[in-house]
Amino acid sequence: MAIARFVLYGLSFASSLLIVAFVPKSLSGEFLSTYAASSLIGGIGIVLAFSSPLATSTVRYWATLALVCICLVGLIWPQPGVWILYAGALLMSDYMASQSGSNRLPIIYRVIMIISALPFIFFSTVFTSLILVRTALCFVVIAAVLVKTKNLKVLKIHKSFWYVSVSHLAYFGTLLSITVMLPNDLVRAWYIGTQVGFGLLLKRFDFLIRDDAVSHSYIDYGIPIFATAIPCFIMVFWYSAPALLAYITGVFAISRLKFFLQ
Repeated sequence: MAIARFVLYGLSFASSLLIVAFVPKSLSGEFLSTYAASSLIGGIGIVLAFSSPLATSTVRYWATLALVCICLVGLIWPQPGVWILYAGALLMSDYMASQSGSNRLPIIYRVIMIISALPFIFFSTVFTSLILVRTALCFVVIAAVLVKTKNLKVLKIHKSFWYVSVSHLAYFGTLLSITVMLPNDLVRAWYIGTQVGFGLLLKRFDFLIRDDAVSHSYIDYGIPIFATAIPCFIMVFWYSAPALLAYITGVFAISRLKFFLQ
């Protein structure tokens, strides 16, 4: 069952990469940088809320407030606002589903995310509209959890501020630096490669703090080996010393997260 959940997560994660792969070139720089920056800021707040002993009341309050704020941003600042709205809704719905205490909801959520990514392959010319549809689906999940769930599971994190800061700066900070440092012809390859490598490394810790531990040697040892091989492959076709340095720094930071788990 644990392996099935990991595979389902992998497919859901791949769907996010699929969206990045089909971002129109005219929007790629703005979308990727805004998404990374929004996820960095929003992710820190969301994880801190879910790691609070009063997670249920804290999340309900801040989820409502945050969603109202990002909706206003989307109305006032249309184009970047859509990306901010999407990043916030995606992060919040992910944690709301996994911490709801339901066995079915996380599975349903992952399936929805996988299916909703497929249209990007065929209709990338209406990219913004598809992002809005995916955002709306996230809002449906958030609303369902807020209405039906009385208690949310607390994330098992020791020194939560430091865990959140290190993990999000390593992941989204590296992605953001890649969008700033690299030209458009290199950004997509390094962005996707970093998402894959860091996403897998962080997911091992994520399973542990969400009380969904997966303990298999081929996962524990295979993921670090695979994550290390990714930049080696990318360097062959899309050489960039600054991106490689950013990747190595991020991997080192992620390896320190084990000291912040309960």
